[in-house]
Amino acid sequence: MKKSISLILTVVLLLASFSMTATFANSPKKFQDVTENYWGKPFIDYLSSTGIITGYPDGSFKPSASVKVNEFITMTIKALGYNLESKSTDWAKPYIDKAIELGVIENREFNSYTVNITREQMVSVAANALALTEVRIGNQLDLYLRNDIKDYHLIDNYYKQNVFEVYKWGLVSGFPDGTFKPKNTATRAEACVVLNKMMKPETRSPYAKSDAPHVMMPIGVWYDANGNIIPSDKADNRFHTYKEEMSPMYAPIYNGKPVAELVEVAKILKQVHNNGKGYLMLGYDQFTQNFDAAAYQSKTFYDGIFDAPTLLDQSFLMAERMDFSFKVDTLDIGSKYRPYNITLWKSSHADNYSSYSAFFMERYGDQMKPIFQLLFEKEFDQAWALLNKALDYKGERTGTETIINGRNFTIGYSSTGLTLSISLKR
Repeated sequence: MKKSISLILTVVLLLASFSMTATFANSPKKFQDVTENYWGKPFIDYLSSTGIITGYPDGSFKPSASVKVNEFITMTIKALGYNLESKSTDWAKPYIDKAIELGVIENREFNSYTVNITREQMVSVAANALALTEVRIGNQLDLYLRNDIKDYHLIDNYYKQNVFEVYKWGLVSGFPDGTFKPKNTATRAEACVVLNKMMKPETRSPYAKSDAPHVMMPIGVWYDANGNIIPSDKADNRFHTYKEEMSPMYAPIYNGKPVAELVEVAKILKQVHNNGKGYLMLGYDQFTQNFDAAAYQSKTFYDGIFDAPTLLDQSFLMAERMDFSFKVDTLDIGSKYRPYNITLWKSSHADNYSSYSAFFMERYGDQMKPIFQLLFEKEFDQAWALLNKALDYKGERTGTETIINGRNFTIGYSSTGLTLSISLKR
């Protein structure tokens, strides 16, 4: 997201613990209790240099003091650019009301706004606030985080997903011993770190899993004229710009272990998608963790879809011109009929060929054969022969189900098309 909270320099802090000011200083204030080697000093210095914090009259900052719920909510809403005036004796009410309106917190989420805020509550508020201006990161890392956060079981179910989000954004990284300490009271220094990283994306250290099987996959993103991300169902190609970007796809975890095979399949698709006469348009959904390849006669044939004037017209053309889809469902990888699925419609594109298998193999054989070879190994010929038989079948719908190389291999086929599913190796 090009537009970030770092552009908003109107954040100011209020109350006894965080005094507010609209005046921005040129250099950080020296606090007598923040030493040069204190871990939070860079973050405190940044907020001080912008005038966001001023500390106490005695020259101290009290970095280890607790932060109250209403204080952190107020700071967060001000970080979003709101400067609200209270018309009651409760100075925090307009900020709490605005937080509820924006979805930063839920109504009655907190029993009291004057108690100390916990770490899990603090990062949840921060995650919901940042999600207003930056797209949430896909959940392909959630299972790895669940294993890596040593006290994950102590996090309230209500806050677990937002804890994952702040790790993935890089707003927090936990403690050296691998714990998050969700029930601990958040300190003033910790609040400074979270606010600082919300405002300055370059200071973040997003969670990554470099030792886990992964591959960079293309994702499609729509942007408005200001560089803000637009949900695909709200996009309009007359006003918005589409860009293909890369996002890591990690192997899903099944039975406690990463399923590296799915990453290998994705790597093959990336290598062969533009090989031969056929063209496979790759897609990856970083939230569902599913990926697929839509097959078209050629890249030129596919690119012509975007000559259509509207997104709706383009969608119709995509469906009309597609020969088949190869989908990988990572959310149900333990199923008898998952994770690999092929859906094929026998189109008129093959009318000039002696058989549909001849058309398919000429166009897409070079792309699909390596996938079948990976999955079926020494029993590849048996699976490939069943696919060819189904492609050339011209009768009423029927099917076959067998086990090849330890995988459930199921095909339903008719004169108009086929559906094929392949499971993980048992």
